[in-house]
Amino acid sequence: MIADIAHPEYIVTSPKEGAWEMVNSIVMQGQLFDILFSGSRQTRLRDLLDKKIKARVYELLPQAAQSLELDLSLAVIIQGNFYAVLNHKNNDFKQVMDILGDISACIFENCKFNSTKAP
Repeated sequence: MIADIAHPEYIVTSPKEGAWEMVNSIVMQGQLFDILFSGSRQTRLRDLLDKKIKARVYELLPQAAQSLELDLSLAVIIQGNFYAVLNHKNNDFKQVMDILGDISACIFENCKFNSTKAP
């Protein structure tokens, strides 16, 4: 599933698009997740996604790896989007995605780490 996220750096550089890519990869694997990661195992999957997506972002944006603020922002976005999608899968997908994209963008608008200004 992580490989399905073509541009993980978009979570930082283009948060709305990054949220779409990340959540779409979760939704596309929805039935598989329900089988493999049901109930309490969802926490394990969420933590694994957090670790793997951050690793890919830091691989593509190595200057970001030292930013505690960015690390915390990524945790909120990755884990929050995962939780929100699973708990709102009966709502209109486009509406949920638009809202999550806006929230992700708001987080990075206020984040002191700015990928376009990073050394």
